Amino acid sequence: MTHYFRICLIGLLAILLLGNTSIAQSDSEITVNPAAEKAFKELLASYRKQPAIIVKTKLKVQVVEGETKSQVQEKEAEFTYTKSGSGVVKLDGLTCYFSKGVFSAIHKDTEDSYYTEEYEDNPYWTLFMNFRSLPYPHIGLFWGEVKLKDVYMQLYPDTPDLLPSSVENLKVDKKNVQRITFSSAVASMIMDIDPKKKLITKIVHELTGGDFVQPGTKKVTTYTYKYEIPQEPLGDALVFNQGDRQVVDMLGMLMPQPQAPEPMDPADIGRGAMAAGGLKGKAAPAFDLQTAQGQQVNLEELAGQVVVLDFWATWCVPCRQALPLLHNVGRWAKDEQLPVKIFTVNVWERGDTPKEKLEAATTFWKKQGFTLPIAMDYTDKTATAYGVTSIPTTVIIRSDGIVHEVHVGAGGNYEQMMKHGITEAIKALEADED
Repeated sequence: MTHYFRICLIGLLAILLLGNTSIAQSDSEITVNPAAEKAFKELLASYRKQPAIIVKTKLKVQVVEGETKSQVQEKEAEFTYTKSGSGVVKLDGLTCYFSKGVFSAIHKDTEDSYYTEEYEDNPYWTLFMNFRSLPYPHIGLFWGEVKLKDVYMQLYPDTPDLLPSSVENLKVDKKNVQRITFSSAVASMIMDIDPKKKLITKIVHELTGGDFVQPGTKKVTTYTYKYEIPQEPLGDALVFNQGDRQVVDMLGMLMPQPQAPEPMDPADIGRGAMAAGGLKGKAAPAFDLQTAQGQQVNLEELAGQVVVLDFWATWCVPCRQALPLLHNVGRWAKDEQLPVKIFTVNVWERGDTPKEKLEAATTFWKKQGFTLPIAMDYTDKTATAYGVTSIPTTVIIRSDGIVHEVHVGAGGNYEQMMKHGITEAIKALEADED
């Protein structure tokens, strides 16, 4: 990564993430405490001088609203860091290798595939661009920028305006601890440090405002740390061996496919939820979805046009095969001036929040150069209403709202089948009029 591009990314991160807090930096009135900044500089130097170190961390997240507390979500991760810049990150089932400007990754559940890309400088930005959410403050200590203000921003990207506001020495569980407190307009973070080893033992991050929590609630993320100092060179532990694996072109394709919903109980059909195969010849279930651009789209307003709904997800390999062909169909319909609207309905997407799902879909769309509109089925309710149990599933709806055809999968001559189905859907009503 060139210095110019790196600076652009830092600026972009600041603009996007500071904007997400919904509170201007000038409103925070947070100033840097010189003693706290000095303590953090010493901590930063301690981490970056380590020849090699293995960091094992456990993350716990809980949302608190008054006296009500959500169930604790836990996640474990492991980071192997070397002063040369090489390292291994084990996170969310992935094992990521960084060595000599090459990032490679495998997933524990898809051992027949791997992902790889080249990077420049250090691994931080590669991790950021691939994971987007990096709630691991120590990554900035290992692989962050040189300038201190940039490291502060990289500690916790969801709250990049954190600044060191105080430092104190105290006893926690009968052990001496140096505690640095970071503050911002919408968050605080305490960092407990072993004063002798100059290594973090615990971090507690509290988010109380902005776009990532509901008003009146706070999100508490707690980290605990364990360390191993290798006594021997790590050698092969840092080397990625692709073996017989086949390369994929997106990191997300390594993830195991989410399990499709179980086939619907026939009793549900009477309540308007029909198995996809049983929709043909019946009224299409109503839907009201938001596009990736934030516009609402519903079946009622599309009356008078043939509507094509293609249910897909970024991780779905057959979907990736069908989507370029569907775009050919879209161009054909436009050239023929046919009364057809095609929507790709993103469903079962990876991500815990609508924002994460939208980002996954739009990032993939942009990379592929696709142009058909995306309708986001954030709750999967539309897929359920249409009885979708596997993807891709493509539904052709006549202009009178009756389902003309349902096609499951990307097999056969998909493009020609779609064109034929659309043509026949138009002819069906023309024949009725005659």
